[in-house]
Amino acid sequence: EHNKSRRGVVAYGELTPAKNLPTSGSARYAGLAHGWYSPNGAIEPYPIAADVEGYVDFAARTARVRLSNLRIDEDQNPSPQLIADSSNTVPVNTAANTAGGAITHGDASGHLGARFYGPVSNGAPPEIAGTFSLRGSSASPIVDAIFGLGGFIARRVAG
Repeated sequence: EHNKSRRGVVAYGELTPAKNLPTSGSARYAGLAHGWYSPNGAIEPYPIAADVEGYVDFAARTARVRLSNLRIDEDQNPSPQLIADSSNTVPVNTAANTAGGAITHGDASGHLGARFYGPVSNGAPPEIAGTFSLRGSSASPIVDAIFGLGGFIARRVAG
């Protein structure tokens, strides 16, 4: 093997039992994301961080996940720079306690997968956590290579 450098993200904890997930109502979540970004998919990746906001509509079975203030988590200046914001809506499967699907971030596309954690109280689980990966498109500096990988965790907030 030529490259012994591996990176990945795992979300774990006490899963909310799928049978306990609400089928109506909504919940807001706020938290953090951390991961890695490589401007060209070949150089050593930079650690990244972002703020995460989530809005889950249990009746519509959708989750909107927004990354904002995406930044390099060190005093470095890669080129090209990251797109600072993105917002994606993915389906929620309450029968399986999963949320996920295709996402876009600037000219990149990828996948987000998440689950709910903790016992349902006040109408919703207390946490949502998951992972995301991004691949370059034909318009990006890297075509079809993974250049963004990360995970997030968010706690339910009022409002």
